[in-house]
Amino acid sequence: MITLWNIIIYKPLYNALVALIDILPGANIAIAVILLTVIVKVVMLPLNKKSIKSQMAMKEIEPELNKIRKDYPDKQVQAQKTMALYKERGVNPFSGCLVILIQFPIIIALYLIFTKGINGGIIDPSLLYSFIKMPAEVGLNFLGTQITEKSLIIAILVAGSQYFSLKQINDINKVKNETPVDPNEKLDFAQEFGKNMTKNMTYTLPVIIGIVSYQVSAAVALYFLTSNIVSIVQQTFILKNKNAKK
Repeated sequence: MITLWNIIIYKPLYNALVALIDILPGANIAIAVILLTVIVKVVMLPLNKKSIKSQMAMKEIEPELNKIRKDYPDKQVQAQKTMALYKERGVNPFSGCLVILIQFPIIIALYLIFTKGINGGIIDPSLLYSFIKMPAEVGLNFLGTQITEKSLIIAILVAGSQYFSLKQINDINKVKNETPVDPNEKLDFAQEFGKNMTKNMTYTLPVIIGIVSYQVSAAVALYFLTSNIVSIVQQTFILKNKNAKK
């Protein structure tokens, strides 16, 4: 399994990064990391779009799901009614998870490439394809920081971009024609837990990601930052299209 992962995912991405380093002026690793991250995000755009649409679809039928939970206390009947609603509305509740599972090996491969694959700017020639040229030099400087060292500035930018991205996702999941909530009606445990979890994650996850970004090299942090920025751009277009339809 590991050998297959190396052949299909790790080595192609590693060689793509080295090829970018070779053709860039100054053979700068930081610029190559940014370009490779953008390329990967663009390739995975259809999957990301499908995941976001799945989230939106689930949010749209949330009032109907809440009504089923309220009208049918029996768990078996509740499950049957819920699956019938999914089928009627053409919603697959597991599609978002499937997209994440598909992307996860790619994310791990990129992380390992930026942490160990280009260790201290040293390229492993044994991993290169015969048609990939070994760069004569490797540039490690980026905005006055060595890309192999920690960067507080990039870590702060990662935390900020992560927060903005999560806020955007919350906006995408909002539905204009939601069933109004009775102020006197209490939320059940699952609803209250989900609401609090979303709120807490919006503030705590960026802090965690920011701390992690400061603990790793600037190359990995730059990958996080670029990935967040590309996601923000993608989500902006999706949000605009959603508002235009309304």
